[in-house]
Amino acid sequence: MRINPAVVSAASRRVDAKLGKTGAAAAKMPPTVALSGSVKTYIAGIRTHDDVGAFERAIGTNDLLSLGYFWQGLHASRSVGRIMIAATDAEPAAAATGFMIAPNVLLTNWHVFPDTDTAKRARIEFGYEADENGGDRMPTWFSLNPDRLFIARETLDFSLVYVEAPTQEGPDPLPSFGWLRLNPQLGKTAYGQYLSIIQHPEAQAKQIAIRENKLLPFDDSDDFLTYQSDTFRGSSGSPVFNDFWEVCALHHSGKPAMTPDGAYYLDRSGSPITDHKPSEDEIKWIANEGARTSRIIANIRGAAQAGEKFPDEMRTLLEATFTGTLQPPQPWRSTAPSARNEESSGAAPLRPTGPSDTFLAYLPLNVTIRVENADHPSGPKMAAASATPQPIPQAGEPLLEKLNFDQDYEDRRGYDETFLGKQNPAPMPTIVKDERDQIAPLKDKSTQLDYHHYSALMHKTRRMPVLTACNVDYEDSARGDQGRASFGKDQWILDSRMDERYQIPTGFYDRWKKIDYGHLVRREDNCWGASQKEIEYSNSDTFHLTNCTPQHEDFNRSNLKGIWGLLENAIGDQSKKDKGIARLCVFAGPIFDDEHDLVCDDKAGKILVPLAFWKVVVAPLRKGGLGAYGFVLSQADVLQKAKPFEEFVPPQQFRHEQTTLAAIEARTIVRFDKALKAVDIVAKHATADGGNESVTLSSVEDLVLA
Repeated sequence: MRINPAVVSAASRRVDAKLGKTGAAAAKMPPTVALSGSVKTYIAGIRTHDDVGAFERAIGTNDLLSLGYFWQGLHASRSVGRIMIAATDAEPAAAATGFMIAPNVLLTNWHVFPDTDTAKRARIEFGYEADENGGDRMPTWFSLNPDRLFIARETLDFSLVYVEAPTQEGPDPLPSFGWLRLNPQLGKTAYGQYLSIIQHPEAQAKQIAIRENKLLPFDDSDDFLTYQSDTFRGSSGSPVFNDFWEVCALHHSGKPAMTPDGAYYLDRSGSPITDHKPSEDEIKWIANEGARTSRIIANIRGAAQAGEKFPDEMRTLLEATFTGTLQPPQPWRSTAPSARNEESSGAAPLRPTGPSDTFLAYLPLNVTIRVENADHPSGPKMAAASATPQPIPQAGEPLLEKLNFDQDYEDRRGYDETFLGKQNPAPMPTIVKDERDQIAPLKDKSTQLDYHHYSALMHKTRRMPVLTACNVDYEDSARGDQGRASFGKDQWILDSRMDERYQIPTGFYDRWKKIDYGHLVRREDNCWGASQKEIEYSNSDTFHLTNCTPQHEDFNRSNLKGIWGLLENAIGDQSKKDKGIARLCVFAGPIFDDEHDLVCDDKAGKILVPLAFWKVVVAPLRKGGLGAYGFVLSQADVLQKAKPFEEFVPPQQFRHEQTTLAAIEARTIVRFDKALKAVDIVAKHATADGGNESVTLSSVEDLVLA
């Protein structure tokens, strides 16, 4: 979530009033506290029969929890969803957390939905979470209708908005997600007790910080609760729960740690963040804050007097939920399979509750207990089921902190063939003359797409690059000190210079979970420049769909031992370590085989997934001149072992090879300059030693750029 200065400033003033500017008062909190009479009465009235440690836990002398505690938490979690807000020309895409508090009524922060226009371009996604096998459940989306109900309060930082049930896009109906009752009764929690927060931090899959937020002192007259936490990351609009999974507060902000002069925020290691505007999850927070449930209810009850649009039936409905006259439904049994592992849909339910048409929560939480939770990959998108939804960012797109793209395409210089020196040019490959009509045109009738540090040619019918040509610089002076996360969440966009029909849409990649957005120009290779702005723009340029090919995750990702990712890492690592090859020119592309490539009949049209890819690295030699190194890597085996589409048998046993440029030409429509073929290292060795023109790569350790 992007920092809202006004909200943070107001929260900081309130925290300072309680804790002082350094938060020192929080460190002096006693290990146990005396419960007020109202809290004791409250706990006694709602304690379950097996929760014998409720009093002791509340005063910090007993941390034992019954198993029922976790089932109640799973039940509560189903009503929490991820909010996605589409970008406009003036506003970036955005995301936050929200939760249902009544049938068709969503609660989140005012700084998420400050007006009806923002709410109209947003949707809510439920079920973006892990199943019991660690895979991804199928999420369900709904549109919002602020014309039906919209109440917003800047002072308490909350907004209510109506959720349109008929706009369902996904497997589960809106009633299956229930709602969380907002209880106006005081005594739900007390100073020193621990709170839990269910959230979608930075638009990730649903996560939870269990009992890791210690409530700080407050008065009954306070509008906000303040809680100390070392692990909770920014998740605007999340529900804050007591030990009985009742909503105590709506999380919104807190007091950030800053440098003494107040100029910079501190990160979680205590270092100042000086090179970019941080998102909430990067910052070290002295304390967090949420608007109290009782204050929100009082404000909603007074909304009619404020002259806001508040239909009588909605007022009656909310009042019934506040008083408990209308109770949330029993858990609903979902028929949706896991998105990542459909076989898991046949697993026995973990807890059979309710009739057959009720919802069963499949352990949807990535649980953190006093440790920071790892990021969870983005979830899939679902095909439209009924009404056409409002446009939203794809599931993998970032949110209030997104990639910053250079909007002025006129300043893109593209690939530079003299990058390694005017005496050692490395010309960009061309397309064989008879096949040039296969190259997709730009709107200005040209064919070459130029970006910061690289260029690309797109195939007209395959809708992916035929080739890319990139200048790579691993000199320390060309690299900033920004980590990948500081650039924003990964976000793939169309190139507006080319008609959309020549670019595979993001929906294809999001629907087929095991198919990655496969960079041809590696993000890290291109992430360099003479200024931080150039580095940022160069990083973002690699996220154009014109640089993307369908690659199986087990081929693409180095952390899954994917050969493509491992090759990229090996090249980059050698370039970083050996200053003699800190600068490289890298060409890459798919190998198209209309007869054998994997066919996917997608809603985006017929997509042919390439079985193999080629890469050529041009590097300086110590003795002078250049050397060219060619590679052909196959994803046929992983496509066969973990099929993303229909049954598939590769036509032959492909090898991973270090090979000649001529061999790459024989399998593609790409042609390399004769000067590069003259310095082809494998071809030279084959000629000199009478050896093979292709050498099988058993591992990336076989690769040598020398």
